[in-house]
Amino acid sequence: MRSYRVTIALITLIVIQCVFFAAVIVGERHQRWQEARVTAETMASISASSTKDFFNKYLSIFDTLKSVEFITRQEAEPSSGILFRLNHKYPEIVNFAAVKQNGDFFASGNPMPEGKVPNVKHLDFVQRIFSGEKHVIMQPHQGPISKEMVTGIAVPLENMDGKINGIIGVSIEFQALINRWENLLSDKKIMMAVHDINGHIHYMSPNLNLQNKAYLKGNPPEKIQKIKIAKKTVALYTISHPESGWNFSVFVPAYNDFIHLLVSRMELIFLFALMVITVTTLGVWFYQEKMWTTKLSKEQKKLQQSESKFRQLAENISAAFWISSPDKNSIIYVSPGYEKIWGKDCQTLYDNPWMWVEAIHADDRLKIEDAEKKKLLKGTYDELYRIVRDDNTIRWVHDRAFPLSDETGEIHRIVGIAVDVTDRIKAEELLRRNKEELKAVLDNSVDAICVFQQGVHKFVNLAYLKMFCYQDANELVGKPISELIAPAKRSEVRQFVSARAEGKLPSAKYQTKGLRRDGVEFDMEVNVTQYGQEDDKNTLVILRDVTDLKRKEEEKDNLEKQLQQAQKMEAIGTLAGGIAHDFNNILAAIIGYAEMAKDDCQPGSTISQDLNGVLEAGNRAKSLVCQILAFSRQDDTERMILQPASIIKETITMLRPSLPTTIEITQDINAVAGLVFVDPTQLNQILMNLCTNAFHAMEDTGGKLDILLKEVTLSNEDLVHQPDVTGGTFIQLSIGDSGTGIAPTVKDKIFDPYFTTKEISKGTGMGLSMVHGIVKNYGGFISLDSELGEGTVFHVFLPTVEKEALTENEINDEIPIGREKILLVDDEEILAKMGKTMLERLGYHVTVRSNSFEALETFQNQPDKFDIVITDQTMPGMTGSDLSRRMLQIRPDIPIILCTGYSTIISEEKAKSMGIKEFAFKPLAKKDIAKMIRKVLDNP
Repeated sequence: MRSYRVTIALITLIVIQCVFFAAVIVGERHQRWQEARVTAETMASISASSTKDFFNKYLSIFDTLKSVEFITRQEAEPSSGILFRLNHKYPEIVNFAAVKQNGDFFASGNPMPEGKVPNVKHLDFVQRIFSGEKHVIMQPHQGPISKEMVTGIAVPLENMDGKINGIIGVSIEFQALINRWENLLSDKKIMMAVHDINGHIHYMSPNLNLQNKAYLKGNPPEKIQKIKIAKKTVALYTISHPESGWNFSVFVPAYNDFIHLLVSRMELIFLFALMVITVTTLGVWFYQEKMWTTKLSKEQKKLQQSESKFRQLAENISAAFWISSPDKNSIIYVSPGYEKIWGKDCQTLYDNPWMWVEAIHADDRLKIEDAEKKKLLKGTYDELYRIVRDDNTIRWVHDRAFPLSDETGEIHRIVGIAVDVTDRIKAEELLRRNKEELKAVLDNSVDAICVFQQGVHKFVNLAYLKMFCYQDANELVGKPISELIAPAKRSEVRQFVSARAEGKLPSAKYQTKGLRRDGVEFDMEVNVTQYGQEDDKNTLVILRDVTDLKRKEEEKDNLEKQLQQAQKMEAIGTLAGGIAHDFNNILAAIIGYAEMAKDDCQPGSTISQDLNGVLEAGNRAKSLVCQILAFSRQDDTERMILQPASIIKETITMLRPSLPTTIEITQDINAVAGLVFVDPTQLNQILMNLCTNAFHAMEDTGGKLDILLKEVTLSNEDLVHQPDVTGGTFIQLSIGDSGTGIAPTVKDKIFDPYFTTKEISKGTGMGLSMVHGIVKNYGGFISLDSELGEGTVFHVFLPTVEKEALTENEINDEIPIGREKILLVDDEEILAKMGKTMLERLGYHVTVRSNSFEALETFQNQPDKFDIVITDQTMPGMTGSDLSRRMLQIRPDIPIILCTGYSTIISEEKAKSMGIKEFAFKPLAKKDIAKMIRKVLDNP
């Protein structure tokens, strides 16, 4: 009782001291926080206000400058003079400058470096001034000329009509602002960061180590924040300076950790020492009390030790340990395990010693009662039985018992232990079921599975038997697994197994060929795994028939190669289109200047005849470019009525340089063969594919390539083997070679898609299939004559069409003239100069612009000055179609002719839907452009 009262008194004293100590600490922390909070708010407001005053000084200067007349009129010399004087008046000024509306400087306080005067129209603060802001404070940046960090402020300049026509601004050393801020922060403990809303820092106090910059991002919070910086509690207040977009965040330390607060007040140190003394006294008191009580309890523990060991053993095992009288009518002791197994209180067994028998399952009760009578009296008994608990759950019990005899040999006790073995019985049942399920899985697996040891089968599943065409597992068990490997692959498999055993191969999967019982070989995938002890290792093998899979993979590879070939052709087409575009511009200049030179020559003179040759060659090149453009075009070209002779001759001309000199080309081309209604590109593809096949047939030995074009008439009897073709007049294109010929066994397959007898790098099997499809689409047919060693001839037959009468305009070669005013736009200087001369010779008044923006500005200033606009499509900055759209917005009735060498962006249909009158491809002959101009002007 005495020790209890002393303990209570000491603990009460400690509690009172702790409460008082905590109150003082909390008060000190609150006072310091309030001081830091007020300081943070005050300094943030002063910094923002000081910054505002800093820039307002220059705004008042600008108000004065904007009233100076020669600055308003943007007069350079007097404006620069006054700005020069201002520059030297304020030491922090880098430069006063004034800018026109187009972004060029017209006045500067400091002379600009020669050749380095920048145009500032694109800068953000310039755009903001012209968009209507009264003044803009510039973000800190590196000056383009001074190369030092500057800020500044700019305001708009207005002309006499009150419209903004320029900007006047000042560039200020950013260090001047920093010095101003640091003078305000005289207390080194106060820290500040100047930043934007995204957390980008313009200035930060040198003593501010801010690792987490998340405090600086977003809009300023409405209240003081309490944060931790380097174990210090800091008051953070952020105020926004809306005119510059800067936020001023002031950090004021309030207090450090607990130790800092403790040492700051002497009374706290004294109180803390008193608490330590009190706690020490309590500890000493407890120690002395413990020494006294320890001595008193040692003897009691010795007396209880033997009984405790037995009871702990009996009460902590999960089994039921029991002791009874020999007749079982009295229970002397039963452990708590009885409650866990039977689910009944131990007292119920003391009250009714035979209650454990009443819980035995009816099917097991007779067996246990018989064992009680016979086995136990003879010695021990060991039985397994089931019991039914009150909740109807069944538990399995393993019960063992034996009798204890006294000195006379009579039995005076029965000792037993009952163990709950339900989990073991369930595990054994689960193991049995797992074995059955595993057998079912293996027997129903799609994959073939086997287990072998030392190369001999031990187990095979049904899929394994089916894969190798066996009926019973006994036919394979005990036989070598190597007998099921194709003979040619057995050595390879042995090497793989040896390498795996030595750890040389990381993968356990490989492919080989299996051998079925009927002798048929097939592709299979093998996956090998070993298990078991080192001296008794088994090998698990999973096999899968991959014959169909390999075939599909080969088909996929073929398709990928075909796709790559198609992509190559597309890339070639794109390249050809780009080359043709530039070549068209060159041809336009050649043909144009040649026509003008011919006009200046005496008809029939030698020079005139030479220029005729130039024009003929130019027109031939023009035709060739048309074919290149058709080849490179992404969309389908339209069919047209044409005479095939010219296209075939041009194709042969293109083909000749790509063939070796060992191949001779002979041609018999009927120049007046009938007209056909075809796509010229596809006609070109037919000839190129057939000639390429002929070249491959003669590549090794050389030979002769024969090309024939003629007109033939075929009757229905002649076409008996072509049921889809009717009789009539056809053009016959024959391509013959003196190569190896085609074997009779593959003649019926050569037009099938993807069929080829060439190497992978020389063909995809699509050429003849494509030719066959094009010809059939035109209502024609294709045949061949070939013998091994005698060469091959392909005959292409296309139906002819009736020749239409030429229109009056096509017959009339007279070149029309005019007196109208033309705006000619082309970024190619040589084409613009040639076009101006040509059109002026036709009587027109021509204005030339080589830049689409200049052309638009010229048209905006005098939209009614021009009668027609002729513009190129492909120009830097603004395309011809965009220029036309803007001109039509200004003057919807202006006739426009859009010219292009090649374009995938604009088509004739799209151009005319925009309101453009005519769409023409370069190069244009003088008569063509002259007729097109009169067509547009005379037919509005």
